[in-house]
Amino acid sequence: TSSNNAEHPRETAAGRSKASTKFTPHQIDEFHALSQRPDIYDQLTQSFAPSIWELDNVKKGILCMLFGGNSKRVRSQRDDDDDDDD
Repeated sequence: TSSNNAEHPRETAAGRSKASTKFTPHQIDEFHALSQRPDIYDQLTQSFAPSIWELDNVKKGILCMLFGGNSKRVRSQRDDDDDDDD
């Protein structure tokens, strides 16, 4: 890895590194600045598929899937009821 670029490996579903993307320090600074904007969610929504009108909730859902955080497995109420029988 060169000192001018930051490497961010993309992972497959199995967690193996598939390829890497290199960002310059300037790009990383831009990403950080964007992340600090209070209106970043609205800005991304407006920028995503701008030719599609009046479906902001759908766009926000897609953006959450693309840029979402960690997945979390939540037990359903039915699972909790099954545990009570033990």
